[in-house]
Amino acid sequence: MYATGVYHPAVARTQKTVPDPAAILCEGCGYILTGLPDTGRCPECSRPIIESNGPQVRHPPAWETTTASAFHRFIYTTLSVLFRPTQFFQTITTRTQAGSEASFARIHLIIASILLGTGLYGHLNWLWSRLMTN
Repeated sequence: MYATGVYHPAVARTQKTVPDPAAILCEGCGYILTGLPDTGRCPECSRPIIESNGPQVRHPPAWETTTASAFHRFIYTTLSVLFRPTQFFQTITTRTQAGSEASFARIHLIIASILLGTGLYGHLNWLWSRLMTN
């Protein structure tokens, strides 16, 4: 009579396809523009294709370039993330194989750990001195 277990009809499963890392995606809607002329418009949102293609649109963050010393690249990237996050995230390249973002994150983790440890030590030292004087 009744099937045991699931009481609702099966849900259709659609498999999402991930675009090729070399594919040109529309900056407005994400449509794959590979093979279309730069003078055209996106078939989905009508944004000019030239706005989604070229090095002026997206580039690696300063940390992943070799134009300056590692210290200057670190500081510039950190300041860009802190004070211009919208511009930073709208212009960085994605889907890269660089791998240097892990070292950038580790450096920030070490700095945060040192600052937190120093602050904790200072507060505990102050608290201990207050308790010993009373």
